[in-house]
Amino acid sequence: MNPILTIFARPRDTMKGLLASCPWYSVPLLGALWGIVQALSVAQRRNLGNDFSNLQIVGFAILVGAFLGLAKTYGGAVAFWGLSRAVGGNGSLRDTRIAIAWGEVPHVAMLVFWPFLIIVSGQHAFAKPTDLDSANFLGVLLLLPFMIAKLVASIWAIVASVNCLMVAHDVSGFRAFCAFSLGWIVLVLCLIASIVPLVLWLGP
Repeated sequence: MNPILTIFARPRDTMKGLLASCPWYSVPLLGALWGIVQALSVAQRRNLGNDFSNLQIVGFAILVGAFLGLAKTYGGAVAFWGLSRAVGGNGSLRDTRIAIAWGEVPHVAMLVFWPFLIIVSGQHAFAKPTDLDSANFLGVLLLLPFMIAKLVASIWAIVASVNCLMVAHDVSGFRAFCAFSLGWIVLVLCLIASIVPLVLWLGP
């Protein structure tokens, strides 16, 4: 079976197979795609469609999102690896990268829906409707089920990631969850630490 499909229903069994035989290109590919999905989501939450065209937003997501996704997959894996080892894990950095990349497949799967949403919703895919008389009501109505799908994907990505870390480091679910949660806290703190000096340097 294709691990892209089995990771949803049997993440631990899938992870065991991936540790034994994982295509070398899958980790950077999934990392880049995850970054693109996150960049599109940020653009939607920030209503960037009010100031930029869909083409500009998608182009930005592909270039910047892919880069940040790779940074998270490879750089962030160091944090997840160290914390997993701290809670008793014995997996390698390679195993951790595989777990982090493949655990995000539920998020990556949202790429299937983004083109459809952009085509049907038009500029409303990334913008808050300000003129209801001219709004594409079908596109706006599609946003609700899309948001629900994003929520489900986010929850399942956490479930898949924790299960993948469990297998990669041979630890309990609780320890894997602790390593996963703390890993994200470390990543967020590192992001803040890198942004604050830039903001202070640029000034008000």
